[in-house]
Amino acid sequence: MTPSNPQRADHESDAMVTPSSIESPQLEIPDPSHLFSDDEAEEIKKQTILVVDDEQKNLFIMDALLAPLGHKVVTASHGREALEMVKSDPPDCILLDVMMPKMDGLKTCEEMRKKGIQTPVLFLTVKNDPEDRIRGLEAGGDDYLAKPFHLKELLLRVAAILKLTDWYNPVSYTHLRAH
Repeated sequence: MTPSNPQRADHESDAMVTPSSIESPQLEIPDPSHLFSDDEAEEIKKQTILVVDDEQKNLFIMDALLAPLGHKVVTASHGREALEMVKSDPPDCILLDVMMPKMDGLKTCEEMRKKGIQTPVLFLTVKNDPEDRIRGLEAGGDDYLAKPFHLKELLLRVAAILKLTDWYNPVSYTHLRAH
């Protein structure tokens, strides 16, 4: 897995992140760090998040929102690519679009679960009907958030998923039992 935008090395000091490599150079992404108190920011783990979306702009936006918080953001543009990445180097969390070419997000999640991959999945999609949300959860997703979404809600949901992942991590559990 590779970082989605290696050219953005020093973005932490910028108040706004402006992409130069996508079609809409006017797009500005606010630095999300101001949304959290110091205590909340400490709780957010610096873990790997796989973002899967066929829209390059969405991949860039998610990287611009999550990387300043210290997360390693890796990306895939369709479900098949995501499956290969998860098998070779499992992330701590997956943000998964539903409507994509080659393999949609629902099928991707189902395939991961069939293979025993239990990485938490947060669906991010424009599909917001109750039936769509139910299908996402039935496919093995852990949470479902419709686009457009509130920035802090997304970041808090990601933080909650990562916290639960950490709690249920067998290494963490073994460490706690040893003390």
